[in-house]
Amino acid sequence: MGEGVERVRVFAFIGGQKTEFEIKTLCRVCGVSTSGYYDWAARAAAGPTETDQAEADVVERIRAAHKTSRGAYGAPRVTVALAREAGKPPVNHKRVERLMVLHGLQGRCGRRKVRTTIPRPQGGSGSRPGRP
Repeated sequence: MGEGVERVRVFAFIGGQKTEFEIKTLCRVCGVSTSGYYDWAARAAAGPTETDQAEADVVERIRAAHKTSRGAYGAPRVTVALAREAGKPPVNHKRVERLMVLHGLQGRCGRRKVRTTIPRPQGGSGSRPGRP
């Protein structure tokens, strides 16, 4: 995981322990700045941002397109399906890929081809005996 994710975990830990210890001491021990913690706490208290809400809407659309295909569509086909939705903006293929990976969605792989013709051990075609 990235460094930002680790920092968020540290800030969440500090938020849980702030009733037991001073925030300044917790930040020093955890190796983060107090201003960083207070910035994170203010963003967390403000609730989801407009970008977070837009991303949640896109994830819902991706899940619907994936479910409609009964799990067969991967990111390229889901992107096309989202572009064809009437009245909704298209979504970039890289964003669709990222969100599908993040939420554990993937298309089904094709089946292996069945081998229908098995060669004869002595060679030849069988229909013309004198031919190699």
